[in-house]
Parts: sequence; structure tokens; C-alpha cells
Amino acid sequence: MTKRILSVTVCLLLVFATTAAMLMPAAALTYIKSADAGLSKSGTTAHLSCSVTGYQGLTTSCKITANLQQYKNGAWTTIDTWTQSYNSYRGTLSASRTVAAGFSYRVLASVTGNTETISITSKTVSF
Repeated sequence: MTKRILSVTVCLLLVFATTAAMLMPAAALTYIKSADAGLSKSGTTAHLSCSVTGYQGLTTSCKITANLQQYKNGAWTTIDTWTQSYNSYRGTLSASRTVAAGFSYRVLASVTGNTETISITSKTVSF
């Protein structure tokens, strides 16, 4: 009986611990409030737009590095890169490039707020 109660208790503790871990939000970032990477198309022109927003009064500089990637032969390869720095708590980078039809593309961006850097990926767009 004692073993059974102990087994049930351990199982319940595992269930509660797993549920609590699943419900906990991701660690908040100190300098980056939000970031986005987008990709759209017009014919064979890829239009990318990336943004980063920090906290006004806390974030003093931002940087965006956007890599346009092509999916070819089972792998993502960077075909062009744009970088922009800002002496502000926010910034937006927009760029366009003609791409080859018949492939899928995405934007892999690295955004920085002060000393904090995260990577974000756009949706995949087929051309």
C-alpha cells in the first residue's frame, strides 16, 4: 500500500512539474521588446522587411542583419545580406532583390538591441 501511494504521488508530481514547465512563458528579453522578419514577392522580386523594437529609455542602439536564403539541393543557402544599425531603440530594414523562379526563399534575420541578440525567420515563399 505504501509503495502504491508513493508511486501515485511521484506520478502526480511529474505531471504537475511537466504542466508547470509547459505553461511558463519564455524568458523575457531585457532590451528587445519585439522583432519581425517578413518576405513577400512580386513576380521574381523578393521584398524583405525586418524590424526590431526595444524599450524606449533603456535600449539605446539596434542592429538588423537580414540574410535572404534560397532552398536548393536540400539546404538553405544565403544568397544576399543586408545590415543596418540604428542609434535608437527601434529600426526597420527593407530591401528587394530579383531571385530565380522555381525555388523557395526565406529571411533569416539577426536582430540586436544593445548587447542582446536573437534570430528570427520569416515564412517561406515559393517563387
